[in-house]
Amino acid sequence: MKTFRDKLRLKRYTSKSFDRYLRDGKLVVFDIETTGLYPAHDKIILSGLLTLAPAPDSEDYVDAEAIQFFAEKPSAEEEVVAATLEVLGDADYILTYNGKSFDLPFLAKRAARHHLDDTLNACSLDLYNILKWNSDLKSAIGSLSQKNIEKYMGLASSRDDLIDGYESIRLYNRYLIDPSEEYESKILLHNHDDIIQLYRILPVLQNADLHKAMFDQGYIAGASNQYQVTHCSIRKDGLHLEGIQRKTASDYISFPTEERPYHINASSAEKKFTITFPAETIAAETQVIDARKILGPDAIKDIERYPALESGFLILRMPGRINYMEINAFILTWLNDLDIG
Repeated sequence: MKTFRDKLRLKRYTSKSFDRYLRDGKLVVFDIETTGLYPAHDKIILSGLLTLAPAPDSEDYVDAEAIQFFAEKPSAEEEVVAATLEVLGDADYILTYNGKSFDLPFLAKRAARHHLDDTLNACSLDLYNILKWNSDLKSAIGSLSQKNIEKYMGLASSRDDLIDGYESIRLYNRYLIDPSEEYESKILLHNHDDIIQLYRILPVLQNADLHKAMFDQGYIAGASNQYQVTHCSIRKDGLHLEGIQRKTASDYISFPTEERPYHINASSAEKKFTITFPAETIAAETQVIDARKILGPDAIKDIERYPALESGFLILRMPGRINYMEINAFILTWLNDLDIG
């Protein structure tokens, strides 16, 4: 395996909604090149990762490092997979473009083939999925390919490579016969540009409902990023959460009481937890929870400015609308003080 590292300084992406979820989380950009689309028999040629150093809110730029693990021969794939998992294992969020459907499951299946532990306690931040399901961008610009998004964002000229993923496969097959620097550099450049450009196009999130996307796909929460919310749902009896205990796991059960009107069930063996906050239906398709009672008078100050908070009650949903922003803010605030076990 060959390793390539490139130090960079990139314009930092920041927005109120983005920072609400990721300010204290470590983001790693991830992309792979493969010999084909089927991990049962195709292999990973190259993995590219972009790590970002913490930066104060006042900084306009962030220090980054592009790391690429290249399998100069097919037998080196196991090293590539292991090294990739090690970097991703330190992430809170993994930013990809269609990675939830391709890159991450492909990596997991190749890890299983090599008997490597592919457990990642990170949220998948799949920009393609966010745009596809939470924006009208496709109807405005047509294709949601990464390169088309780069063009839409005025960033196409920032890309130096001239090939696509299919050409990368052909070049790699030639490289195995004739391991020249020319073939190697073209493959590396394509992957390098993919991960850099993916971070650069993050401002496209302004076209999407990020709060709905995070409600649907989950986010990191709690002191020291202890919890990962994996699923949220609103049911007749209330707001339901499912999640993972990321760093330390305990067995814990809490039944509803007058002072703590919610139910918690946590398992140390599975490292999972479920939480139910009871809701009251006050009108047709309108549900509320007593956020002031659950959070307390001090913590609720962090979210009571939101429009769906009225007299200490959080309106979960009303006819034709779910208040994703306020629900997520409530969960983030409450989990910040939660100590299971």
